[in-house]
Amino acid sequence: MELIQAKIAEVKNLDLIYAYSIDSIFGNDNNKYVGLRIVFDKNKTLSLDYRNKYFSDFVKKVIDRYKKEQDKRKIVLLGDLAKRLVNDSSFDIEDNTKLDGVQEEGIPYFKCDANNVKQNLNFLKEAMKIIILAYKKYETLQIDSIEGYGHRYFVDYSIGNIHKKMPIVIYEDEEGKIFFKVARIGNLDVDIKGKVESDGGRVDVSWQNAYEDIQGSIHYDALERSVERQMNSLLVPIYYDDNEDTLLEEDAEIIKFYFDMCMCGQQVPSHILKTSDNSFLLAEEEVSKEDDDQVLFTNIGAKMITNPDEVRIKYRLKNGFSKYNNQINVTLDEDTLEFTLKKMTIDDDNYLLMEKVRTNNSGKAYSYYVYEVDGEVDLTKPFNYQRSYKVDEKATTLEKVKQYVYKHKGGKE
Repeated sequence: MELIQAKIAEVKNLDLIYAYSIDSIFGNDNNKYVGLRIVFDKNKTLSLDYRNKYFSDFVKKVIDRYKKEQDKRKIVLLGDLAKRLVNDSSFDIEDNTKLDGVQEEGIPYFKCDANNVKQNLNFLKEAMKIIILAYKKYETLQIDSIEGYGHRYFVDYSIGNIHKKMPIVIYEDEEGKIFFKVARIGNLDVDIKGKVESDGGRVDVSWQNAYEDIQGSIHYDALERSVERQMNSLLVPIYYDDNEDTLLEEDAEIIKFYFDMCMCGQQVPSHILKTSDNSFLLAEEEVSKEDDDQVLFTNIGAKMITNPDEVRIKYRLKNGFSKYNNQINVTLDEDTLEFTLKKMTIDDDNYLLMEKVRTNNSGKAYSYYVYEVDGEVDLTKPFNYQRSYKVDEKATTLEKVKQYVYKHKGGKE
């Protein structure tokens, strides 16, 4: 017996049944992607989709247990598809909706930029300032930039009119966590190791020095409106700051501008933290209680970074289930949208090219959009564009996009 068969055999004491369908992300001719996820026996979860050879056995087992337990337990049926499953004992999905014009790979113009590192550079800059000041008691310090490629980066910083560089190693693991190492600050040898973790509208940066028992952290949580920066030496505080940057009227304006532009007018989340100039975390959560000890929730988290020449937005929607005062927390499904907007010039005409990356249970898909603008624009401020359109051909390089734009204007190759 295979392990998955053993897990199916153990299904009992159902708490939740969640049946889901997602459009085939690459727009093929198959019916919708179908899956089944359950919470059972207090603290266990199991999820399979139609591609698994034991999916039908799993469905039969769940239906059988539901019929035996429905009169004795409060079992949550999440969504119409779950209700249809237990009542009709089948999935009946006829919608063949396609995601038109998507592709499986992105173009190198965006891909080579180490996107996840880029999205977290502002938080790394903030951490570097706290770390440097802990070792070097400068009266003034400005972190100018963190630049590099591969794993090798340099922190450029200024002490008044004096400019310095500090080497730093930055790398990312398969789960999207970012790790960093600092071996030397000026003439001091140190051994600082840290990491950056992001989850929707929350970012946590933590680090420590192995030699001196120095620990530090930065915490941002937009949903809780929580900000905390600290550093301790032998558990004695040497730095602490919980001040929140003021969200200005122009900040709210640029956030709404890009949500209208990229998110098809979807409402801006009500919880917003300004983490630095032109950098924001946003969050929203809707909770629906089934009864006193079961909670279904939808959590929205977003990160937005704007620069004069580039904009990056990461928007995540997560549906979850919580039971027994958060003793059981299960992510039912998660959908992430990432937008990167960059400038592009063709025959002295100015354009903006936007990459949209959607990631969900069925994979990852890329789409590209072109915006025609007059002259140079500063992407940290709202701007006007003449028109926009989607690139409805597969784009493998920036040059392919430019050829598409040229033909779209009626030119010849």
